Amino acid sequence: MAVALDNHRWTNHEWDGICCLLAELDSNNIAANPVLIPTPTACKSKKQDDPDTPGWWEATTGSDSEQFWAAMDREIMDLVKRKTWSVVPRSKPKQLGKQVVPGTWAFKKKRLPCGTFRKHKARFCVRGDLQKISNKKMQEAMDASEVLTEKEIKESLDTCSPVVSWVTVRLMMIFGLLLSLQSKSIDFSNAFVQAELESPVFLEIPQGYESKETGDMVLELHRSLCGQIEAPKLWHEKLKNGMEAQNFKTSELDPCLFISKKMVSISYVGDVLCWFKDNKTFTKHINLLKMVETSLIER
Repeated sequence: MAVALDNHRWTNHEWDGICCLLAELDSNNIAANPVLIPTPTACKSKKQDDPDTPGWWEATTGSDSEQFWAAMDREIMDLVKRKTWSVVPRSKPKQLGKQVVPGTWAFKKKRLPCGTFRKHKARFCVRGDLQKISNKKMQEAMDASEVLTEKEIKESLDTCSPVVSWVTVRLMMIFGLLLSLQSKSIDFSNAFVQAELESPVFLEIPQGYESKETGDMVLELHRSLCGQIEAPKLWHEKLKNGMEAQNFKTSELDPCLFISKKMVSISYVGDVLCWFKDNKTFTKHINLLKMVETSLIER
């Protein structure tokens, strides 16, 4: 079994052995902790390939390659327009002792709920699974030869971002019906890119593209990207600050619930759902959000 795992492949017989081992671990865990709700340690991955989520070679050489290349061009142009990065020599991160993280492309054929094709989408992402956690506070402490406490280290390494509770979502749906509230949603375009980085992160040039500069070049990120370890947390903090600047208060029970005198909003990553009585209140809210450098789409 160890050899099969090391080779990243296994036969059906070996997989059955793995499932039996995990089932035994679950049984032992349940017996030792009878109060806990049992959860599977692992689930068998889907064998079928999804034609709507192709890999690099399928997207760039397949029947939809022209459309996916166009989607990649749009993604790069959008990131450049937002001043997401600067092109710098590879010697710069080396001098700073910084890691150069590889990037990857994520492709998707977007469809409507009814299954009708909508558009080709390409997203340039950071390989967060290969990224070493870096933090401005920890870096400053290392530069000054300071010793951080255990609590400060945990806070520095914390990259967790809250996600709205479905109890909150259901509760607001009920309140909206009982109080006859209007509701509209906001979709933040490429939400993570709208958050600035606390410390520099260096990234390889996107696959399929090359720098106009001569020499061995890399990207120095100024804004976060999808896949980056700290991206969800940075985006939530930016959104929270923007909401609080408009006199919203963050709920103590759910950090993704924002309450003001005339509107209630809940956030789910790059989407925000709002409830209000007067449409003018929502329009004013949208205009103020645009003033804090956010790119959004009203739905």
